[in-house]
Parts: sequence; C-alpha cells; structure tokens
Amino acid sequence: MIGNKNFEYAPFGKGRRACPGVPMANQVIHLTLATLLQGFLLTVPGDDGHVDMTEHYTLALQKATPLQVQILPRLLPHLYPSME
Repeated sequence: MIGNKNFEYAPFGKGRRACPGVPMANQVIHLTLATLLQGFLLTVPGDDGHVDMTEHYTLALQKATPLQVQILPRLLPHLYPSME
C-alpha cells in the first residue's frame, strides 16, 4: 500500500463526494435544539435528580440504562403552536 496510511471515519464523505446537505443539517440541528431548550424545562424524574452514566460496551458505545427526561412547558399555553 502506497501513500497515507492514516484513515479517518468520515460518515458523509470528504471533498467533492461530501454530502451537500451537511451545512444545512448542522444549522437545523442547532436551531431545533435551541428551540427545545428555550420552550421547555427538562428535568430528571425522581427525588435525587441522579443520572446513571454507566456505559454498555457494544459496537457503538451506549448507556446501560436509557436516559429518562420529564418535559414541562416554560411558556404560557397560547404561545405554543397548535398541532391541530
């Protein structure tokens, strides 16, 4: 094998073969997360507020127990868009 032997994982490709939607997807993800954090209060159910960060080793690193979050609205009900 000749050339560079350092390979990196690039899920959307690089250079001319890169996914053209990556810049837009990055902006949409940031906007969606900001809207969620602004509009809702996220709390951990339970009295102690403890989050179990134990890891489960598989091909992709996962949490041993799924994260559970309670979502409460921060704003008045009429300020949220209707889903009807």
